[in-house]
Amino acid sequence: MASLPLGLDPGGEPVILYLLHPSAKRSAPSTQSCTSAFCCTGASRCSWPVSARPSCRRSLLAPLRSFVGFMESVAETGEYSRRFDSSRATAELRTLNASYDRLIESLARQHAELSQRTEELSRTNVTLMEQMLERERAEQALRASEQQLRQSQNSRRWARSRAASRTTSTTCSP
Repeated sequence: MASLPLGLDPGGEPVILYLLHPSAKRSAPSTQSCTSAFCCTGASRCSWPVSARPSCRRSLLAPLRSFVGFMESVAETGEYSRRFDSSRATAELRTLNASYDRLIESLARQHAELSQRTEELSRTNVTLMEQMLERERAEQALRASEQQLRQSQNSRRWARSRAASRTTSTTCSP
């Protein structure tokens, strides 16, 4: 006997298909008749969806189309806080919706972190710009002070040389 898990039923219980193999040659004829009955029943069950294909397609694809439309509208509007109502949806669509919600929540967190980091960088940028302006003002003030100092030193030299030239010219005369 081999088991094949098929997923969960609507109530959340696991669905498992057990494959039976005869354990003795003596049970082979009864196993073959059971296998034939199972295959015939399975074939009739498999042919039903083909004959009911248009209505199944609508019933299966309509909720999926609705979900895709919802995602497209969220992408267009940017309203990431909106959530899809999957209360009446199939289990597969609820699973898909839960994954979508987790993705959107993750993106929202990353967006918030990015916004916070952008604000921090903007504040830091303003502070650095203010510091640069203050340094430029200090450099201008220093250049102006150096210019005044040079002018003052040049004025003193000129005054000394003038005073020295007067004293030499008065001592040199007879």
